[in-house]
Amino acid sequence: RIMDLGVSGLTLFANTLGGNSANATLQFRAADTTAALASAPWLGPDGTSATNYPANASTMLTGVVGRYAQYKAFLPPNTIINDIAIFASATAVAPLTAVDALNALQIAGGLKTAGAADKARLDVTAGASAGVIGIEDAVSIMREVNGL
Repeated sequence: RIMDLGVSGLTLFANTLGGNSANATLQFRAADTTAALASAPWLGPDGTSATNYPANASTMLTGVVGRYAQYKAFLPPNTIINDIAIFASATAVAPLTAVDALNALQIAGGLKTAGAADKARLDVTAGASAGVIGIEDAVSIMREVNGL
């Protein structure tokens, strides 16, 4: 099945609402025309066909760009896929996840060093802690992930 996202040149994301098996994985492909989509490579998180995305996490799709998109599911025995959503945005940032909260907590605790991408993504609180990834950021991210 081909999904028409309506416009070309946007950043693509995959989002799941839950219920997908942890061992199910996905690859994605996209192109600006349906003819080009037929020969577009299936891609995983490293931008090649050698890897797969987990089917139970939301993520930005690396190297997957185009108006028309498809996904391919890899389903070992006794696995299920309940939902996969693909959306596109010109300015969107991948949704924050529990992994982001863990990274913020590790950075705040000195167990991990923050890179520029971490600082841009994980420094979510304003005020006295702005510019520093602290425990407040980890808590704020976890609250957002859990809808609190």
